[in-house]
Amino acid sequence: MDKKFITRGDLLVTALLQTLILALQLAAFLFAFSDLGWQNWGLFALLILLQLFGCVFYWRRYLAYSKKEGPQ
Repeated sequence: MDKKFITRGDLLVTALLQTLILALQLAAFLFAFSDLGWQNWGLFALLILLQLFGCVFYWRRYLAYSKKEGPQ
C-alpha cells in the first residue's frame, strides 16, 4: 500500500498561504517604508526574501507533484 503523507491539495493550500503571507509582508513593507530605520529596513527585507524562498519552494513542489521521476 502506497500512502502519501501530503496530497496535491495540501500543497496547493500551503502555496497559496505562503503567497498570501508574502503579499501581506510586501504591503506592510511598502506602507511602513518611510518610518523604518536602516537597520529595520534590512531586517524587513531579509524576512521578505526568506518568505519569497518559501513561497517558491512550495509552488515548485505543487507544480512538480504530478510529474514522474523518470521511467519505471
